[in-house]
Amino acid sequence: FHHTIKDVLQKTQRLAEVLKNLVNIAMLRLSDRKLKQNIRELRFATKSKHPLLKKFAESISPYAWSKMEEEIKIMKKKSYDFVLNKETSTYIIASRNTTYRLKSDLTACTCDFFMAFELPCRHIISFHIQENTEIPTGSFAEHWRNECLEDDATVIANRSSPIGV
Repeated sequence: FHHTIKDVLQKTQRLAEVLKNLVNIAMLRLSDRKLKQNIRELRFATKSKHPLLKKFAESISPYAWSKMEEEIKIMKKKSYDFVLNKETSTYIIASRNTTYRLKSDLTACTCDFFMAFELPCRHIISFHIQENTEIPTGSFAEHWRNECLEDDATVIANRSSPIGV
């Protein structure tokens, strides 16, 4: 923009022509601004991460995040009631056909997703969102972390039960 004005002012033109060119440049810039605003308003909505999940999402691999997004889709269709069992330090989550147990420190769940991937499942995510707390980065299996390849992280295969049930 400034380069264009410099070109207009450096040319040996009459004052009326310079003013006309400057007004044309200003009008062009204003119409361009309106066009860009219209484009922004019409742009399709993109998937944005929940603010409480952003930091965690950035700390894990894209594949792991895609798996968690599937859980989030399921979670959005349901609401969960968490009942604390003080004796076992677990939350009981009743589903249609099954009852799940979630560790009270939110590091493990008995659902199939957590057992298979050791990533935060819909139950853990839902609890964090209900309590308005972030999922701590580094609180789940190291092999999903972005820096895993640089850190020589070890992969624990086939843990039998994360809650000890």
